[in-house]
Amino acid sequence: MSTPTIPAPAEPASGAAQPRWFQRRLVRAASWALTAGAAAFTLVRLLGLEQGWLLVVAVAFTPYVALLAPLALAALAWARSWWALGVTLVCALSLAITVLPRAIGDSTPGGPADGPILRILSVNLAVGQAEEEAVIHMAREWDIDILSVQEVTPLSADRFQQLGVEELFAHSIVETGWAAEGSAIYSGYPLQRLPEVEPDGIFHQPAAKVDIGAGMTVNLMAVHAAAPRSAERIDNWERDFEQYPTGDEEEMWILAGDFNATLDHRNMRDLLNEGYLDAASVMGDGWKATWFTEGRFIKGLLRPPPVTLDRIVIDERAEVQDFRVLPDIGSDHRPVYAQIRLP
Repeated sequence: MSTPTIPAPAEPASGAAQPRWFQRRLVRAASWALTAGAAAFTLVRLLGLEQGWLLVVAVAFTPYVALLAPLALAALAWARSWWALGVTLVCALSLAITVLPRAIGDSTPGGPADGPILRILSVNLAVGQAEEEAVIHMAREWDIDILSVQEVTPLSADRFQQLGVEELFAHSIVETGWAAEGSAIYSGYPLQRLPEVEPDGIFHQPAAKVDIGAGMTVNLMAVHAAAPRSAERIDNWERDFEQYPTGDEEEMWILAGDFNATLDHRNMRDLLNEGYLDAASVMGDGWKATWFTEGRFIKGLLRPPPVTLDRIVIDERAEVQDFRVLPDIGSDHRPVYAQIRLP
């Protein structure tokens, strides 16, 4: 009788071994690195800790970080890094709470107001590259009362004159420049020039008292804050916001233009907390981008996704009735329109 042969244990197939200790550590380290990054970004955004141009620029893309959060959570779940998953989930929820309200809107959009209606349009001409004819056509189509224009060159101002801007707006304050420093206010109502924000050699930001009639006036500024695109410009950017009028003053203000800041920047939130409403957020359109790079790269390294820099900010005693991001006019910025009713 033959002795049964006991088969030898099968050798594990090459590459099919259980994860080795360094693989587990690598996954764990990557998980916590992801979580640490999420936690740091969330703290910077929530506490307004953006210092230096790199953090200021990074905070502008908070909505994109919030959108990518589910992918990070899925990766951590796959890695079974449960503690890291829990911390990242808290960060994701915190960012969602900051971003979602601007897309939902406000059931009480200011007011109540029963005064005159104003239709305001803000456009950035991209140093005169935009189509002035498209701006004039847009002003006619939307029956605009006040037009705020940024990056106005002498050629742009002359072109507006040739296109009959005075037929639409009998009153104006125009400060031109051959680079991006020019700005203007065109109005169907009489204007009285007010002191403007100190330009610091960068952008003009003219301001005016608008005589609506029947003894009613409202102040308006064509905003063009310094762009925080380098360490040298951060101080100018902060100084601009420090000089903007607060919304709790006796006289009402409308700030319309290119703020070079998003709702995720501390200085923009501080400004709104001083008695202002962001027309886009009130109408649930605060997520709509207004600045598109379209082939423009930062120092040749990357092309950032579109963000919301242009806005119309009004006194909270007024009422927002409509807000739109309008079609391209040949600029890297989209025009923004708001219809408001004064108290």
